[in-house]
Amino acid sequence: YSKRLFTQPTLSSMDARLVGYTELYAEVQAAMSDAVWNTELNLGSHGFEIRQIENLAENRLSSTCLRDFKDVLKGKTAVVLGVGPSLDDILPWVKQNRDNLFIIAVSRSSRRLKEVGLSPHIIVSVDPSAYSCDVSREMFLFSKEAVFIHGPHVSPALVGNWAGKHLYMGARFPWESLHNVSNLPPYGPTVTQTALCVAVEMGFSQVILGGVDLCFNKEGQVYGKTTQGREKGLNPGSVHGGVKTNGGWYAETIHAFVGGVKTTGHIAGQAKA
Repeated sequence: YSKRLFTQPTLSSMDARLVGYTELYAEVQAAMSDAVWNTELNLGSHGFEIRQIENLAENRLSSTCLRDFKDVLKGKTAVVLGVGPSLDDILPWVKQNRDNLFIIAVSRSSRRLKEVGLSPHIIVSVDPSAYSCDVSREMFLFSKEAVFIHGPHVSPALVGNWAGKHLYMGARFPWESLHNVSNLPPYGPTVTQTALCVAVEMGFSQVILGGVDLCFNKEGQVYGKTTQGREKGLNPGSVHGGVKTNGGWYAETIHAFVGGVKTTGHIAGQAKA
């Protein structure tokens, strides 16, 4: 957790005279990387709890009311829009079928949606960092037509400046309290799992994912066109071996995305059950 764990390759693994040494070193690095990430995830919750307390005055309406739409939305289709590279591939189809779709978008996709003239019905965010407001500020342009659904620990700058209707997910207080009402859980580790949870809880019969790549594309990009963060360039993955994509090829990825793959599968399994 203090970033003081590191690996030091031996001369045997650097020389690679025997392939087994190189493979073993890669396996050890991957195992240590996993351990570090899991430790940070389990111990680094204080920032989320601080945001939860800062948002107490804003977290008034729980998202359980979304379940009331199940009878109305049965047989309907929702599309969840993330900010992965495949977002650009699906946007023309979403625009063409706009009247037959319910659009649930992550806050960071707002700039791209505004550029193509597409308004979401729901915008979702869970990120507690101040940076989240910088990369999602275009969402404020949709405050009259969209509902903002957010985790209890979302950036206060986002929820505090939102001029429209909003609902919070999860517990209001980060400890046991009578004020913690029954609520929808803000699934993670990425916001797309929370958005998928919203779609499932609302009772849609079909949920289509767009821009929910959870890995780098073949060009090494993790974001779609004009999404804030793409300008930083290419990023190497941190998970040994990467992940196998729906296209059948292996892609570089990071630990948060691997966790997102597992959670997405869990939510999908619950939905089918």
